[in-house]
Parts: sequence; C-alpha cells; structure tokens
Amino acid sequence: MASRKIAVSGHHLFQPFSWKNKQELAGIGPKLFKQILNDLNKDFEPVFIPWKRSQLMAKKGEIDVLISLFKTPERENYLEYSTPFSKTSLIVFTRNDFKARIENWSDLVPHNGVAIRGASSGELDVFFNSKLSLKKVENTYQMLKMVELSRADYATSSRYSAMIEAGKHGLDKVIKIHDQPNSSQKIHLAVSKNSWFLKYLPEVNKFIKKYKKNGVLDSIVEQSLSEAIKL
Repeated sequence: MASRKIAVSGHHLFQPFSWKNKQELAGIGPKLFKQILNDLNKDFEPVFIPWKRSQLMAKKGEIDVLISLFKTPERENYLEYSTPFSKTSLIVFTRNDFKARIENWSDLVPHNGVAIRGASSGELDVFFNSKLSLKKVENTYQMLKMVELSRADYATSSRYSAMIEAGKHGLDKVIKIHDQPNSSQKIHLAVSKNSWFLKYLPEVNKFIKKYKKNGVLDSIVEQSLSEAIKL
C-alpha cells in the first residue's frame, strides 16, 4: 500500500497557486510538492475532478494530498495541514462604476455577490455562508463576467487570481479591486487523516522550511507567477 503513487488534487483555476495545465497540476503548490517528493524519492498521480469533490474524497482517504488551500475548522476535521508556504489576500472586486461604499465585510450584506463553488474564505467562511447572498460559479473568469454584466454587485477572490484573470481577458479597465476589506490567508498543503502518507507530513514541513531558507521556494514562486501571467 505504501508503495503506490500519492493521489493529489488541487483547484484547477487558483492561479498562481494551483491550476490544471493539460494533464498536469501546475502552480506554486504542485511545483513545491513535486520538489519535496523528489527529495523523498516518491511520485504522485494528479486527480482531476471538481474541487468540492476532491475535498470529499480526501475526507474518505481516496485522495491523499490537497494542494494550495486555506485552513478552515471544517477541513481540520479530516485534514492535517503543512507549514504554510505562501499567502494571499482575499479581496472584493466590483465594476468600476459601482457606487456603494465598501470598507468592511459587513458592507457587502445588502448586495448580491458571487463566489467560486467549493472554495473557502478561510476564517471568514461562517460569516460569508450565514450573512452574504452569494451565487456560486466554477471559476474566477465566470465571476468577472457576472460582475462586468451587473449580474452580481461584487465578487470575493484571491487578489492574485482576480488580477491575473482580469488582465488576461481585458477586464482590468472594467473591474475595480478594492483595497478594503481584505483578509490575509495562509496557503498550505494538506494530507488526509485517512492517508498512508500522513506519517510523512513532518518530513514535508522540514523541506518547506529548508526551501524557504535556501531560495528554492522563491524560485518556484517566481516561475509560477511568470507562467500564470502567460496563460
């Protein structure tokens, strides 16, 4: 059992942290994990399924590792998290001509928003799920289009993902990314509590610490950002 490939999944459109490139997982998280496994003399097999289903399969131990995700209390029931290897800001974007003042998360309550199905808002999950009116779509581009067409007043997203997708589709002149509110979210690898690979998590953390010190992680980030912008 321990000799089989590690089943790994990540969000397909969470640039620059994780995305699908043909039949490979690309981005900071997948590159980092591949480097770790090279040092452990192990290999992984990417599993391409919707992100929400990936989490359900990780809960059962059918997927061993999830790549590039936020820590939430619900996920901690079935996942053990690595040391964080990066972070991003959760932000709000609207059309440029949106008039209402948005300075705090509570300012979103009267408005209609959009978010990605199955995605987490980290520590804000409870507030978002209980207080906000959010339609769910599959990716950042669909969120951008809904806001552009005024089918939603606002969207919540990773700053990097919003900037990359808006620039790629020529929507950066239509969309406004607000400075406030925002929430800094740490990004991790996570191992299913039902996976045989769980015993290797201390080694994974040692390598993350090592790569932060020796510049390997910086190189991975730089390369992944460059690739994400060219998509």
